[in-house]
Amino acid sequence: MTLFLIVSAPLAAWVSYTFLGPLFGGGALPAAGQPRRVVVRNPAIVAALAFVVLYVLRLALPADAFPYSPGGLFLEALVRDYLGWFALQSVVSYLLVRRIADHPEHEQFLLHLVVAAVMVFLLSLGDIVMGDSLWTAEELFLRPLARVLMLVFFAVALTVADNARGGGWAVLAMLVQPVFAALMSMFFNWIRPGLAVVTLAAMAGLTAVAVWFLLIRPSRE
Repeated sequence: MTLFLIVSAPLAAWVSYTFLGPLFGGGALPAAGQPRRVVVRNPAIVAALAFVVLYVLRLALPADAFPYSPGGLFLEALVRDYLGWFALQSVVSYLLVRRIADHPEHEQFLLHLVVAAVMVFLLSLGDIVMGDSLWTAEELFLRPLARVLMLVFFAVALTVADNARGGGWAVLAMLVQPVFAALMSMFFNWIRPGLAVVTLAAMAGLTAVAVWFLLIRPSRE
């Protein structure tokens, strides 16, 4: 039952680099040896270590910090699962990418994907270990899908913004996207599953439009 929760992040990173990497001027993985260690292996190790720190901070939030109300459910999802988590994760990948600022854009994009995939993968494992045995569709499918959309878009947006191409729009979309994800979780946990699915579909549409605007359209001009 938890297979999609576990594999969705690494699978999304691989698919994203396969199809979007060429738009950054790459596509193939860096050669084995030093190039791959710098862009893939070392960032993955740092991401795993950073995950421990961020997850401890996540666990430090009191269980009753957010009331059971639409507003409380929204803020809890926004802080614990989406904007709060991805903001800290993005700081980690941004600091790492500073060390390869002279590398091609596709390698910077790959580094952002690696960090996000490792940390979201470990976050999913943490959800499994710390959760109970009563899984909902939101936990197994909707939330992983929302995280996958954010994983892909944050990697695109950080790379685009860091290379001075539509940076303002990229940052704006990075702030708006988690709001849709948090609304989706809020609707589901407030027993409005239909609205949750509609919100996730709107988030997917927003993500597709933003990726097209920031990355695909410029490559065709």
